[in-house]
Amino acid sequence: GYGWRTHPVTKRRSFHEGLDISADMGTKVFSTAQGVVEFVGDSGDGYGLKVIINHGYAFKTIYAHLSKALVSKGQVVGRRDDVALSGKSGLASGPHVHYEVHYMGSSLNPRPFADWGLKKFDTVFKQVREVPWESFAELVKQERHLVLKQSLQMDALSKEN
Repeated sequence: GYGWRTHPVTKRRSFHEGLDISADMGTKVFSTAQGVVEFVGDSGDGYGLKVIINHGYAFKTIYAHLSKALVSKGQVVGRRDDVALSGKSGLASGPHVHYEVHYMGSSLNPRPFADWGLKKFDTVFKQVREVPWESFAELVKQERHLVLKQSLQMDALSKEN
């Protein structure tokens, strides 16, 4: 889980910024939300092969200790799109997926995000207090308004031609 622990490989006490999900080697790993793939590779930080997805609004997710990436940098992915295969690359004691959620560069407890769905829609808003959800909702409203305005302008232009 997320928090302080003794690292299973280094045996040092350190803060674990993610959630380790046990999985057989080669199990498909999917994106938890739509976004753009920002990084694919091994940056030598102990995570092994990892995929980082930028979801906009200052949110990113990291999927690490992978055996194979199924996406490339710059690729647009949707929620539940396969992005990788689980593995044990980097400093891993066995096959699994390490999952992290970051907001504005800081890690958040990923458990509420991993459990998020239509049946538990509001739990993430109640449990994750580090995110100013009211400001986030306002940004989404503004973006929606802008997209609608641009769409109406495009419709008007196409009708003129």
